[in-house]
Amino acid sequence: MKNKTATFFSIVTICYNDLGGLKRTYRSIKSQKFHAYEWIVVDGASIDGTQIFLRSIENDMPLAWSSEPDNGIYDAMNKGIGKSIGNYIVFMNSGDALASNKVLEMVFQVIKEESNIDFLYGDAFEQDKKGRFYLKKARSHNFIWYGMFTHHQAMFYLRERISNKKYRDDFKVGADYAFTCEFLQKSSVIRRLSFPICIFLQGGISSQLVEIAAHEQKIVWDEILQIPLVLQWAIRFIQCSVFMIKKKIPWIYNLIRFTR
Repeated sequence: MKNKTATFFSIVTICYNDLGGLKRTYRSIKSQKFHAYEWIVVDGASIDGTQIFLRSIENDMPLAWSSEPDNGIYDAMNKGIGKSIGNYIVFMNSGDALASNKVLEMVFQVIKEESNIDFLYGDAFEQDKKGRFYLKKARSHNFIWYGMFTHHQAMFYLRERISNKKYRDDFKVGADYAFTCEFLQKSSVIRRLSFPICIFLQGGISSQLVEIAAHEQKIVWDEILQIPLVLQWAIRFIQCSVFMIKKKIPWIYNLIRFTR
């Protein structure tokens, strides 16, 4: 089923009892004009009909899937990396979607012009519960010290550069941040894309577990980025101020951070 020379992108999707979200992601990938990809689905032994659906679409696209218990989302993502054979990996979890049917084609054209790119990233659309879309511009990757500079779903990692790197499965919400920090430290060529990559449904797990996310970010600051404590305090003050504006005066935050 897989032809390594014809697989440029590995799209890794993890899911658990989210058949509706998985179908949304499937439709987005299936609609792509660029077809040199594989879809890796790692399911955590769902009981909502996910396996039946995956079997029904096995002939629709280059699909590899598994369904078994795991030790959480980051363990599942590590399994996805292990199954991937594409040149670049992008993580699109169940419910996520690509911003248009030309995203993979446009990313491929950028890489084709400069073949030694280690990491690419772009903007993201956020979709609220009412179906409204907001364009969230990516910050520069040089602001990695502040936090994730764009959504994880808007990042493309050169697979051979990942090597034996794994997501920390002892983290609850911050392993994608740790993984990206470590990856960027070993990346020579990084490119900011000029177009949106993904559509992200608002209300992710990290937004629900703020204290845990802050604790895990501090571990990254200490162990990976080695940010001095006084600078950590300054960054945390800025983050807390932004969080309070987002919570108490959301229209101001939205005005600054999003484009309708």
